[in-house]
Amino acid sequence: MKENNELKPLSDLRSSRLFQEFLFSGSEVKGRGWDDFVSKVKAEFHVENDAELEELADREVRLYLAQDLFDIADYDAAIEAYNELIKIYPGYVQAYNELAACYYENDQPEQAIEYYNKALEIDPEFSLVYSNRAIVKESLEDYDGALEDYNRAIEIDPEDDNAYFCRGRMRAELGESDAAMDDFNKAIELWPDIHEYYIGRGKLRAESEDIEGAYDDFSRAIELEEFEAEPYALRGDLLAEKGDYEAARNDYNAALGIDEEHAEAYLGLGLLSFNEDDLTEAFDFFNKAVSANPEFAEAYNNRGIVHYENEQYAAAIADFDKVLELDPGYEEAYYYMGLIKMDTGDDEGALGDFEKALELDPDYADVYKTRSFMRLEKYDIEGALEDLDEALEIDPEDDEALSMRSELRAATGDYEGAAEDLKAALELDPDNEDYKAMLKEVLSKM
Repeated sequence: MKENNELKPLSDLRSSRLFQEFLFSGSEVKGRGWDDFVSKVKAEFHVENDAELEELADREVRLYLAQDLFDIADYDAAIEAYNELIKIYPGYVQAYNELAACYYENDQPEQAIEYYNKALEIDPEFSLVYSNRAIVKESLEDYDGALEDYNRAIEIDPEDDNAYFCRGRMRAELGESDAAMDDFNKAIELWPDIHEYYIGRGKLRAESEDIEGAYDDFSRAIELEEFEAEPYALRGDLLAEKGDYEAARNDYNAALGIDEEHAEAYLGLGLLSFNEDDLTEAFDFFNKAVSANPEFAEAYNNRGIVHYENEQYAAAIADFDKVLELDPGYEEAYYYMGLIKMDTGDDEGALGDFEKALELDPDYADVYKTRSFMRLEKYDIEGALEDLDEALEIDPEDDEALSMRSELRAATGDYEGAAEDLKAALELDPDNEDYKAMLKEVLSKM
């Protein structure tokens, strides 16, 4: 038997192998296996009296059973178990923290906030509770409150890598790229072996057009967790953007090999097929993406585009309606709805949809280009020119828009302006025979 000064504090029992064995063995407090357990505990831990040990063991067994229900997503039963635990042990802060998490997973965020608040009344320095409450506040779009909680968690525990990561993720979603990058870097500095941290930073780098940095982060995430589908799909997106379609396809297929219901991987494969003009295969992949995730607006949108290209307008409209039901701010759906209305003779409806697309994204160059066609058909040359001017201000290297504006300038007698546009278009596409012929004709009239 160890001397008293060699015994561990009883508070360490919960995390010990001895206690885990007691839990998994099916033994019961003051029941089967209890006496043997007590003897082993007293040999390793300092026990003031048996009642103290009984209380600790009973409390932890109840917590374990509640956690077990939580883990299998039986949230109603878990909530009942946590509430019973709190009724018996009203000062047990961990139970409040976990009950709050259970309410959150059960889509009851207000109750989650209530129990996180109670946990902090018991222990105002419990940093994890601040981080957890911040996540709930973030889901309720209380970003100021969430930031305050993340900051408090980090103030209490400056080594809390997860708090930095979660704060960085929120800041990235709010468009605070520099602050988000600082948080991701700090999280990785504190714990460099968490693959989710590299995924978060990689996404931010991709959005910031740091393609190489994003590629490195997704690759590192794969090294750390090779059986995680998400970084393969994300790296596939980068490879597709770089034009390395074969490598992108390999990554998408790797993601699906891990998770056959990975909607983003199906979407990526569909976009590859679409870019290769294989609309049938693209449609099949977009269908699979929708089946894997019925709430995936981007998949419906791309399937709608395939329907549009096949002139299946009713099916396309159904998909775009679904997109806007899921995401009312999806500007491309309005654009394609406008194209369908334009093609079917509903010019007024088309213009309305184009206007909505521009309200959502004032830099949507294709909308200006398309609207210029409509204005030209109504002999509104000035309006058509204004739209092309807008399109080219957004994207000065759009050779098609330059050639379109050159035709309008030539039609109004502005041959010098038309020639300038065609020369600029040819700099972008030197082998375009149509541009060469148009320039020759314009120069002949100067």
